[in-house]
Amino acid sequence: MKKLSVFIAIILMLLGCSHNPSSEPTDIGQSAPPAFDLTTPDRSADVDTLDVIDTYVITENDIDSFFDMTRIEIIELFGEEYELIGVGAEGSFEGHYFESVGLIFSFEYDDTIGFIVGTEDFQIRGARARMNFLQIQEFLGDAKIIEGWWETPDNIAYSIEYLIEKSKYKFVSFELDGSDSMLHILRGNRSETSQMDELPQMGFGYANIDGTKIIVLYSHEIEDNSSLVHFRYALGENGKSFEIEFDIYQERNPASNNRQTMWNFNNEPGCVYSVINNIAVPNETLMLLTEEQFNKTTVFQEDNSERGIVTNEMNGKYVDISNRKIKNSWIISEYSNGFQLIMIEFERINDDLLAWLVLEDSDGFSYCEFPATLDDVGYVGWRMGDRGELHEDWVYILTTTQIDETIIVYLGWYSEEGVGIDAISFRKNEIPSEKAVAGRYTYPV
Repeated sequence: MKKLSVFIAIILMLLGCSHNPSSEPTDIGQSAPPAFDLTTPDRSADVDTLDVIDTYVITENDIDSFFDMTRIEIIELFGEEYELIGVGAEGSFEGHYFESVGLIFSFEYDDTIGFIVGTEDFQIRGARARMNFLQIQEFLGDAKIIEGWWETPDNIAYSIEYLIEKSKYKFVSFELDGSDSMLHILRGNRSETSQMDELPQMGFGYANIDGTKIIVLYSHEIEDNSSLVHFRYALGENGKSFEIEFDIYQERNPASNNRQTMWNFNNEPGCVYSVINNIAVPNETLMLLTEEQFNKTTVFQEDNSERGIVTNEMNGKYVDISNRKIKNSWIISEYSNGFQLIMIEFERINDDLLAWLVLEDSDGFSYCEFPATLDDVGYVGWRMGDRGELHEDWVYILTTTQIDETIIVYLGWYSEEGVGIDAISFRKNEIPSEKAVAGRYTYPV
C-alpha cells in the first residue's frame, strides 16, 4: 500500500449565519454548466448483495451499515486493494481509500468508523462531490447554506447537509454557490434515543510539556465546533478541575510528526487554551467544559485510602450473569460516596473476547459490556496491539461525573497507537450506554 500526502478536509464547521437558497437575491450557480455526466447505468440486476463491489451498488442503507462495522470488517468487505491517505483537518487523520467504491474511511482508536469521505466516484441518490449546491439540491432537495470555517476561523467555508436514513451527508465548499464541493459522511441520529444522545457534548485536549497550555482535540461528536473556542474549565484525573481561557488558534507546523503529544504540541493545529492560576499534568488528556456544562456537572473525587479487592462473592455474581469464567478483575476506582468501578476480563472463548466495566454500590451493580474479536494474527483485540489481553495499566479512569440522574464514566484505553476515551453512561434501571468520544495518536516515531 502506498501512502499519499493527499489532504481531503473534513470541515470544522461552525453553525453561523444561514442562507436560504430560495431567498438569495441571485440564482447561485444556475448559469453554471453541469459539472458531471449524471447518466447512471442501471446495474441493479447485476448484483444481489454487497459482496460484489460497484460504485453504483452502494446505497444509503449500506452506508448506515458501514458505521456498525470495524476496520477489519471493512477491509474484508472491500478487499486489500486500498491506499492510506491523509484526511481531515491538515490531513492529520489516516484514511483508507477504496478506489473501487470511491470512499475513504477514517477509523477511530477503537477501529470503528469516525467519518467517511465520498469522492466524485461515489454518489448518493445522484448527488456527488464536486457538484455545486444547486446541482446537489436537484437530487437531494432544498437545504440551507450554513456559513462556517475550515481549520482556522478566518478560512470561511459553506455547507449544506442532509440526514438520509441514519447517516448525515455534508457537502462543503469554499464558495457560496458550493462549487467544487467535498462530501463527508458522519453517523447521524440513531433511530432510538440512547442515554449518550441526551448528554452534553464535552471537548477533549491534552497539556503541553509544562502544563500551562492545552490544545483541543477535534471531535466528530461535536455538532457545532464553535464550542471549541468557548470552553472555560478542564477536568483531569481524580476530578481535578481548573479554569482555562482561549488563547489562539494554532496552525499546523510543517515540522509536525502528527503525534498528539506534549513533545509535538507546538506543531499541531488546533485551539490552544491557557491554564489560569494552576498547571495541568504535562501530556495529560483532559476533558473540557463550557461554563454552563461545568455548572450542571458533579465531579466525583476518588477515595485516596487503600483500594479494596474484588471478592469471590462479587466475582461469583458476574460469572452467573455472563456464563463465562473470569480471567482477571480489579477495582479500578473507588469514591467516597460509596460506589466502586470494577474492571473485569473474562476468559477467552476461541477468538471471542469480553470485558465489563461494573458500577457497584449499596443498591447493587450495573455493567457495560466490551465485546471484541481477536483478529486472525492474534494482534488486535479490544485495541491495536493488545493481543487479546487486558492489563490493569492499560485502562484508567479519566474522570467520573454526574449530570441529573446519570453517572458518566470517562474510561481511557491505551493501545500501541495511542489512547482512546470512551464515555459510559449509567442510569438506574436502564442498560448502560457507551461510545468513543476522543482519541490521541501517540505512536512512537
